Amino acid sequence: MTSKPVLIVTIPNYAPRCYCFDGEHVRIGRSDTNHLRLDEQSISNTHCEFVNDPKSDQWIFRDLGSTNGSKVNGHPVGLEALTINDGDELLLGNVVKLHYLIMRPFDVPEALEEEDENTDVNPVAAAVARQARKDMEGTQMIKLKADSPRKRFFHHKEDK
Repeated sequence: MTSKPVLIVTIPNYAPRCYCFDGEHVRIGRSDTNHLRLDEQSISNTHCEFVNDPKSDQWIFRDLGSTNGSKVNGHPVGLEALTINDGDELLLGNVVKLHYLIMRPFDVPEALEEEDENTDVNPVAAAVARQARKDMEGTQMIKLKADSPRKRFFHHKEDK
């Protein structure tokens, strides 16, 4: 089963939103031309992007010269590309947090139900995945399609 990157977007005082990457490129910013529009003053018009590297099948994060910058796991990011890993926390501007997760729908619970000793499942990762699924129950997952003319918007003012 194919795994998909998921961004959990959090802005203080508003409900988190989950977005699933569906394509090879996702651009984030305040402008309507982005795949994910964040309505937050500390976010630049074209703030950053995620690009899938087809050779490694890993996602690369790049700040696009934003005014207020970006941090990955507390470290400032310049203009260089940076490989993003499962569990990384990103800060865009001053207040927007992104949690990058790799979701493998349904594979961990099925593997845990099997009594096969050859099942290669890390018990800590399985517990974290179960908790993440529980926390996300009832949360709408929104696909971010790079090829789609429809853009997904995050209007946090409506989420209060």
